[in-house]
Amino acid sequence: MEALSELINENNLIDFNEYKKNIKENSNVIKDFVEDAAPYIDTGASITVSPTRNVQRLRINKNTIVTLPSGMPGIQDSIKSIILIFKQDEVGKRTMRLAAPVGEKILFNNSMKQPPIAIAPNKITIYVCTKPDGDTNWYVSQSFIQA
Repeated sequence: MEALSELINENNLIDFNEYKKNIKENSNVIKDFVEDAAPYIDTGASITVSPTRNVQRLRINKNTIVTLPSGMPGIQDSIKSIILIFKQDEVGKRTMRLAAPVGEKILFNNSMKQPPIAIAPNKITIYVCTKPDGDTNWYVSQSFIQA
């Protein structure tokens, strides 16, 4: 068990046992919960969102197309939510378009039109993307745009 703890600490992984004390098994409550988000990664001209992280930070360093993951979530009666935090690079004025995987589509606040992103240098825009199991739609809303 000591070797596992060393491996977890060495690779900056979260030790579930540390959080176990904050889970009340019979009450559906988790206290002091935080989500892991990797540092900003550059988008380039295109990038596909990882299905393994619920919070992702993307630096828009070129006009880019961002594709949501396909086939999510895959567990009956479950819902996958992904928070995408976009930040313009120091140049700004870059465009970003969200794209659906083949055979799926994106609905933006009951519309087909994507809300705008912040275009000034280093400004942030946040989208929340949700998809229920068995659905071919990603439901996307913009939760924040920095002026």
